Formats: sequence, structure tokens, C-alpha cells
Amino acid sequence: MTKAYLIALVKFTEKENFKANYGSKVADVFASFGGHFLVRTPAVTHHEGRSFDMHVIAEFPSIEKANKALESDAYK
Repeated sequence: MTKAYLIALVKFTEKENFKANYGSKVADVFASFGGHFLVRTPAVTHHEGRSFDMHVIAEFPSIEKANKALESDAYK
């Protein structure tokens, strides 16, 4: 099986709401599908295009597992 990677470039609109209702819970949801974070950092640089507040990379054991995580009720 080939591993799968989810890449997110996050721009906060409501940072405290994000942290309380998403950021503090998503790692557990991903873990239940075999996923884990490789990178989750606000230490970002910006050279071109739109700037972002956080860069995230999550690894899953397969694309199927990644899709199941993103389609799960727990993630939604």
C-alpha cells in the first residue's frame, strides 16, 4: 500500500474557535484512521501569493484511509 499525505495551508478567520473546535480534536480523528501529523507549525515564511497562518502535513497509511478520515462523521 502507498502512503497518502494531506497538505493544508491554513488561514485563520476565528483562531480561538478553530483551536477549540477543530485543532484540539482533529489529531484524534486522524489517528483513528491510522493518520498522524508530520508537520503542524505556525513558523511559516511567505514569498509569493497568499500568506497563510499555519502549514500542515498529515500522513495516512493509504489514500483510502485518508479519504475515510475526511469523510467521517467525526471529522465533519
